[in-house]
Amino acid sequence: MLYRDMFTVSWLLGRFCNYKCSYCWPYARSDKKDHRPTQLCLKTVDEIKRQARERGFNSFHFSLSGGEPTFHPGYLDIMKHLANDVGNTNFTSVHMTSNCSRNMKWFEEYVKIVSAFHRASITASYHREHVNTQKKREQFADKLCFVQEHDVQVTINQVMVPEWFEDLWNESLYFHDRG
Repeated sequence: MLYRDMFTVSWLLGRFCNYKCSYCWPYARSDKKDHRPTQLCLKTVDEIKRQARERGFNSFHFSLSGGEPTFHPGYLDIMKHLANDVGNTNFTSVHMTSNCSRNMKWFEEYVKIVSAFHRASITASYHREHVNTQKKREQFADKLCFVQEHDVQVTINQVMVPEWFEDLWNESLYFHDRG
């Protein structure tokens, strides 16, 4: 691993989250939008890459999380900025950990942008306290099927609350059957 040119960045874009899950620890989320300005984020990306390249790295993996990272007002701009440099890298991949609560239109824009990367992936956090009807589960699954159709790799994570275990197991099977 020491001799690969992959530079990995794990970036918590802010603690703001639109969900209030009962099992989330207090310091992991916030009701306050605490995002850094987009231009500062773009300059930070450039500085990270400059320093990495000075040290012989020219492949990059950016993993973005939060809170809920998709609510950073410049999230898609950050993705575009990263995408604009793909041609100057040996390999670039992006990953996000998200509750996938944004609407389908947002995901349509997202897949257009991430198509520029060598690899894109999502860890979709399924939160039954908020995705709490069959219609909401279908919408959650629809978005994940859609991004997979556009070559975005998907993993679903969910908290298995003991009292809900059977229901959550059946919902897991539903997502499995949906693909």
